[in-house]
Amino acid sequence: MSPRDIARLFRTSWIMIIIFMLIGAGGAAVASLVSTPIYTSTTRIFVSVAPSALATPGDLVQANNFAIQKVASYVAVVPSERVMAVVVDKLGLSVTPRELAEHVTASTALNTVILDITASDTNPQQAALIAEGVSSAFSDIVINELESPAGGGPGPVKVEIIQAASIPTDPSEPQTLLNIALGALAGFMTGLVIAIILMLLDSRVHKLADAARITGRPILGGIGRLSRSSASRITMVAEPRSDQAESYRSLRTALWADGLGTSGATTLLVTSSVDGEGKTSLVANLGIAFAENSASVLLIDADLRAPGLTDVFRMTPSAGLGDVLAGRATLDSAKRRTDDGLVDLLSAGAPVANPSEMLGSQAMAQLLLDAKSRYDVIILDSPPLLPVTDAAVLSTAVDSVMMIAAAGTVTRNDLRASVAILRNIRANVVGVAVTKLPRKGPDSYRYARFGSEAIDSESMVHPESYVVDQRSGVNRRSGVNQRSGGSAE
Repeated sequence: MSPRDIARLFRTSWIMIIIFMLIGAGGAAVASLVSTPIYTSTTRIFVSVAPSALATPGDLVQANNFAIQKVASYVAVVPSERVMAVVVDKLGLSVTPRELAEHVTASTALNTVILDITASDTNPQQAALIAEGVSSAFSDIVINELESPAGGGPGPVKVEIIQAASIPTDPSEPQTLLNIALGALAGFMTGLVIAIILMLLDSRVHKLADAARITGRPILGGIGRLSRSSASRITMVAEPRSDQAESYRSLRTALWADGLGTSGATTLLVTSSVDGEGKTSLVANLGIAFAENSASVLLIDADLRAPGLTDVFRMTPSAGLGDVLAGRATLDSAKRRTDDGLVDLLSAGAPVANPSEMLGSQAMAQLLLDAKSRYDVIILDSPPLLPVTDAAVLSTAVDSVMMIAAAGTVTRNDLRASVAILRNIRANVVGVAVTKLPRKGPDSYRYARFGSEAIDSESMVHPESYVVDQRSGVNRRSGVNQRSGGSAE
């Protein structure tokens, strides 16, 4: 997982992760509030071994080591039934020695002769009484029973209480703040794991690098997601100075660099894998971007099943491609100038019963041949590749094909299948344009950042290496003049 993937993970899933953190912290807080407070009280015991009166320094060291070993074994003696039984009888407790042992612990630090005995109870006074009772019973049993010499007399081990049990004022459990922190951490980890699983299960294309890797074709450009206020408008006309408009100009320049409109390649088919990837809007804006550079442009709505270019340009339906192919109209009579006066549009026209056959007919080939003699650039909008065969049929009749891949919409498998279709019929796929890129976040795209994706240099057409004079329409790299003989009505 690359740093960019991690950034996108948190960018897209931070709300879910925070919700899980709040759930974890809230659950821990509620559990702490409803749980019964537990109080603990501790006594501290010093264990020593009495050396003889004539002990040497070596004897003293040996005695201390012996006491350390004893303390380690006494940790298990403290919660024994033998000690607990004495405490139960002395305090008159209503629990068994084994049950009491569950509330008593003994511990010692490494290489010390200090033994800590801790008792817990819901009543702070009772916790102190139990700790004191256990210490007293333990000392008595060790000195007078376990370590008592067989022949009588004082034993070698001395046990002394150096810290008496005190009544606790604050509960040791629950530790509310700690529980809340641990609950929030658990929620964070849960949300993060779920986010990672969702990301791994997400098979959609999200960025330029995804499209380049899947298709193996050059990335011609990226188009950011349209805002709601501009989704129904032609950006090149409504917002000509916006980043969105510059993205279309960058795409135009990349296509010009590939030869469209400059070296005999005139017709471009724009298609996608599935519906809703923004190809119709791209066709409209791209056509105007070419027209801005003094190219004569014809847009053909070759989506005879669900045409959309007339809606984008807000023009009323009229005779169009279907009528021309059926022989009811000619290109000259059916084409119309758009209201902005920049491009000609041949709408889809009347519905036809057999779109695939009509688009693959000799009449369609003749129409394209006729249009190529009049226009510098001809861009065809077509249905998506996977549902129907119309785009596949058209792809063999045009000079070049551009695939559209919508970020967050098309899946990797669908894009891979679409490219395979075009590859199998030997279509000239010049590259891919990624649409609907987010405007913010790790996958965001702006025209000024063109080429910032981590893509192999051979997979990217860099517009900055190809300059077209906006006034004369001259390709400065190749020196080929644009054609300007396109007709317009």
